[in-house]
Amino acid sequence: MFQLSFFSSLLFITLINDLRPKLHDTASYSTFYIFQQKKTAYTHFPSTPTINSHRHSSYRSPPTSTHCLLLFPIYFSSLPTPPSKYGVHFPYIIETNIQTVTPTFFFFHFLSLSLSLSLSLSVLYFLSKSVLYLSIYLSSLSIYLSFYLSVLYLSLYFICLSIYLSIYLSIYLSISVLSTYLLLVHSDVTIYRLYTPIHL
Repeated sequence: MFQLSFFSSLLFITLINDLRPKLHDTASYSTFYIFQQKKTAYTHFPSTPTINSHRHSSYRSPPTSTHCLLLFPIYFSSLPTPPSKYGVHFPYIIETNIQTVTPTFFFFHFLSLSLSLSLSLSVLYFLSKSVLYLSIYLSSLSIYLSFYLSVLYLSLYFICLSIYLSIYLSIYLSISVLSTYLLLVHSDVTIYRLYTPIHL
């Protein structure tokens, strides 16, 4: 149940963020390039149509200024691999030009992210109602968010924070497994109260 809730929330976050290129037509707050099925074909929002290798012999070059890469691991097994000249091999990457990002972009970005997080936490609460699962879930989300922000801002602070939270979560999980084993050996009632949903 925990894994299902966690990956469903990541999927929801990914889908919400995937809508941001479509918001460019109305808000006009950034420039997006999305890798298409062909490795060298791109879609540019909103001024130019889709550049497809079946209709054009030349391809649009990616932006040359400073970029930030937004990684979505939920699509790792379903989408093709982008060009390897960037030094990365993630199947799905959205590139945004940092030099043209405005406060409107960050407003929509963090608004969608916060809404998706609150919704996923609510779903998790009603599904499991377990304090242990919720704490592990929050720790995992904090690691995900810190890594996401470190990639977004290319900041050493968020990178160190992500490493710290990863170490913290591993220690927390080790203590949880050990305490669960001790409780399982000494008391079945405590295990029942700790892991069983409230309505049961």
